[in-house]
Amino acid sequence: MKKKALYGFLILVALALAAPFAAAYWYGREAESALQTLATDLGRRVGARVTVKRYERGALRSRAEIELALQGTPATVTTTHDIVHGPLGLDRWLEGEIDLDVFRARVRSELTGLRVPGQSVNLAFPRPPVVADTVVKSDGTLESRLRLASSKEMAPGQRTVDWAAGSGTLIASADLKRYEVEATLPSLRVAGEAPMPGPLEITNLRLGSQMAEGAQGVSFGTTTVDLARVALGEQTHVAGLSIKATTRPSGPHLELVTDYRIGEVQAGGQKVGPGQVTLQVRKLDLASLARFSNEVKEIYARNLPEQQSSLMVVGKLLALATSLAEGSPELEVTRLSLKTANGEITGKASMVLDGSHSDVRTNPMRLLTALRGEAELNIPGRLLRPLVAPLVQQDLAGYRARGALSDGEMAALRGEALMRVVDRAMPLYLARHELGRWLQPDGDRYRIKAAIRRGQFLVNDRLWTAQTAHLP
Repeated sequence: MKKKALYGFLILVALALAAPFAAAYWYGREAESALQTLATDLGRRVGARVTVKRYERGALRSRAEIELALQGTPATVTTTHDIVHGPLGLDRWLEGEIDLDVFRARVRSELTGLRVPGQSVNLAFPRPPVVADTVVKSDGTLESRLRLASSKEMAPGQRTVDWAAGSGTLIASADLKRYEVEATLPSLRVAGEAPMPGPLEITNLRLGSQMAEGAQGVSFGTTTVDLARVALGEQTHVAGLSIKATTRPSGPHLELVTDYRIGEVQAGGQKVGPGQVTLQVRKLDLASLARFSNEVKEIYARNLPEQQSSLMVVGKLLALATSLAEGSPELEVTRLSLKTANGEITGKASMVLDGSHSDVRTNPMRLLTALRGEAELNIPGRLLRPLVAPLVQQDLAGYRARGALSDGEMAALRGEALMRVVDRAMPLYLARHELGRWLQPDGDRYRIKAAIRRGQFLVNDRLWTAQTAHLP
């Protein structure tokens, strides 16, 4: 009786010890199937050809090699993946590290190669420049941490490219229909010989995206790009650049809001900023957008000659424009502002592609007459000083030559004193100037209004033609 109990106990112990290894083997089989499914799904979503070139399955871990070819480019990227099977990290247990986290798989992915046929580019990276550590949790969700190694490389044209180590995170749902991405690159520098005016330097680049797949397979959410500073040499830079784009569904349509902001721009010794432009696009037909996306992916999947595929995509773009026009999509600039030392430039605009009353499908040329819109730009009068000041100085020199002004009076008309004369005389001079025909005075500001109606472009209700377009 005691022997039977002992045998039973030993059997239970053996089963208990074998269970994690059996589970790991089962998870390994599941990982291989999931990887194939992921490759197919990823290729469909991003329009790329994703191929699992090699898969070596073991009891506790597996290795895979994947090749990714982006649509519209001849380049292929090779990545390798070291996959630790769940539900427990038995590889760490065998190394003496007890890890009780439950997961489906842990994956270390490395970028190992880049090939561009026809351009003699065939790189095998001895040290992976990009590494991602991913955990597939028990519920199927993914969490990935990415690292970009710092590097300094030589580029064509005797240029050097170097960047500091970057990082990022990716969180995705089990079906990949929802994801969040964050990435940071502290610095990037490109330096070389003339004609570059100086090194191109980028500081603190941050990317973020929170997206979820919705109707028609279209993703909705918010994407942001923030850049602390980008400089070209010592005299030109942009600081505080921010871009935020939000897409959202509105019934059968898609709406897009994009906000651009800058803190400061310096060029040629002049500084402007801050500035902001906000664009809204409304009533974009979701079904048409989804159909266009699928058709373009199918074109590139056929591996046609580049010229042929490009022509086919242009044709699909024209078909998309006519299809969208039937829903009368709208574009509106809800805010335009740029502050300068001489005042603030403001503006607004709205446009509609109204194909609801014309058969644009059979005659795409009617798109030109289906477009209508209005725009307005308000400019501080002081910004026009450089245009008027030379004319005023020319007349003052004439007065001095005729004796109407003394040497002392001419000497006093410099700097701010001259600018006060320019400001007072500006309406008179602009009325005689070619540009004055397109500027409407509004207090101490000037306004330009533009419109497009029935294929004609109007400025301040005057037809803009090839003859009137010339400005000195």
